[in-house]
Amino acid sequence: MHIYHTPILAETIMEFLNINSNSVLADLTTGEGGHSSLMAALIPQGQLLCLDRDRIILEKAQERMEEYSNITYVCDTYDHLSAVREKINFPLFDGILIDMGISMFHFKGAERGFSFEDDSLDMRLSEDHPISAEQVINTFQEEDLADIFYYYGEERYSRRYAREIVNQRPFLSAKELADYLVKKIGRHGRTHPATKIFQALRIYVNEELEIAENMLKEIVDNLSVGGVLCILTFHSLEDRLVKTAFKSYVKKGLGELLIPKTMSPSFEEIKKNPAARSAKLRVFKKG
Repeated sequence: MHIYHTPILAETIMEFLNINSNSVLADLTTGEGGHSSLMAALIPQGQLLCLDRDRIILEKAQERMEEYSNITYVCDTYDHLSAVREKINFPLFDGILIDMGISMFHFKGAERGFSFEDDSLDMRLSEDHPISAEQVINTFQEEDLADIFYYYGEERYSRRYAREIVNQRPFLSAKELADYLVKKIGRHGRTHPATKIFQALRIYVNEELEIAENMLKEIVDNLSVGGVLCILTFHSLEDRLVKTAFKSYVKKGLGELLIPKTMSPSFEEIKKNPAARSAKLRVFKKG
C-alpha cells in the first residue's frame, strides 16, 4: 500500500501525550494512520480510537494497522466525539491528538480537486457531504464568492478573483481553475495565485472552522484528569480558534498549557518533509 503522508512532530507529540502501556488514546484525524500507528505500538494493553470523516482514508489506515487489535475505527467528524464515545462505550481519554492539516493522500492520491493539477473540482473530505467546490465556484453569486475568499482564505484581492471567476465560469476541474487564475492574475513570487482561493474553497465546503469551533467547546470533557490534548494547525484561522479556546480553558481553571505559545517543526524536519513548514503545535493538560 502506497503511503503519501508523513506524520509531523511525531516524536514530540508522543512525548507530550505521556503514554504508558495501558493508556486510552484518540487520534481524531487519523488520515493514513501515521501518528496512530505510533500510538498503537506504545499501548499494548491500552485502547485507541481512530476517527476520520473520510471513509476511504480510514480504510487505508485500518489496512495499514491491521496487526493491532486494540483499535476502534469510527467514521465521523471530531466535533461529535462526545456522542461517539458514549455510543461505543469508551472511557475518558488520557491523550487526544488532532491534526487539522489535510493529508497528502488528498493532495496526491485522491483526485478530488485539492491539487492544482487535479481533473476534479470536488474538495469534499467526506463523500456524503452535500456541496462540492465545483458547485460553489459555478453557482454562487459574485459577492458570496468574494466573501468566502476573504474570510476563509484571507485573500486581500477577493473581489477581483470573484469577478474574474464569474466572468469565465463554468470551471470543471481544479487544473482549469488554477491555470485560469495564473493566466489572469499572474505569478508574483513563489506562491501560486490560486493558493488562498483553494484554501478558502476547501475550508468552506467542508465547514472546517465551524466543526473545529464546535469541537473545542466540548473536547476537554472527554479528557481524564491529567489527560493531554495536542492540536496541530496549519493556518492562522485554525490556530486563532485553538489559541482562544486554550486560553479559555486555563482561565476557567480546567488545566494548564504545556507549551506557552506554539511549537514548530525543526529546520531538519521541514527539509525532509516540506508539508510541515506551516505546522504549529499547541498542547493543553487537563487539571
